[in-house]
Amino acid sequence: MKKKVLFALIAGFINSSHAAVVPGHLIDVVYSWPQQLWETDVNMTVVADPGPNSTYYWSHFFDFANNSSSALRYGYTGLQTIGNGKQVIFSIWNALTAQGVKCAAFGGEGIGYNCKLSYNFSTGHTYRFRVWRLTSDNTGDWWGAWVLDVANKVETTIGFIKSPPNSGLITTSYLFDEYFTSVPSCASMAYAKISFSNLTGNLGASSPKLFSKRPEGPCVNYIFATYNGNDVTVSSPKP
Repeated sequence: MKKKVLFALIAGFINSSHAAVVPGHLIDVVYSWPQQLWETDVNMTVVADPGPNSTYYWSHFFDFANNSSSALRYGYTGLQTIGNGKQVIFSIWNALTAQGVKCAAFGGEGIGYNCKLSYNFSTGHTYRFRVWRLTSDNTGDWWGAWVLDVANKVETTIGFIKSPPNSGLITTSYLFDEYFTSVPSCASMAYAKISFSNLTGNLGASSPKLFSKRPEGPCVNYIFATYNGNDVTVSSPKP
């Protein structure tokens, strides 16, 4: 009986030591704004492309002024690798509706609306992501999101999403690097390097203050981040 228990414990240890892991958020870099924003820009440059079969998300996440634990009011936009494809995405939680080429309601991690577009971004190109409040009334606020290839000056509309009434303007920004599906181990993540730069608000009139740097998740020891003022570059796993 003791031998069976011992073998079971050893087998369990071996299996757990080789268990798959979902890296999730690798780092969150948090910024506060000196004023509320009706517009934000941030540049993203993929320095090293992780290639096919990877699932990275490089994002600008933002809180609206009236966000709370009981009334989620936030959104995000950015670049994703999705297996053999690439896309841009724009989402707002608890949104009322959306308009665009490919917009729909989502669930699973809260509810809301998102807009997604296939987007074959290139290594070394800089992409400016812009979020802008277009209209506001007692039925809610319409926000739009666009991505601009800075090299060739081609701008693409991602979509338009309506937030609930009294959500407010943008007050906090987070730049994050995420690997959102399972891998055999942290070291087996496809190597990627992303640079975030020139985070600004209200068409350049507002500059953020770097509030905190938060490496996190089960693969926290497998990332490398460098900072230059408000700009950050993240490699994962470490080169």
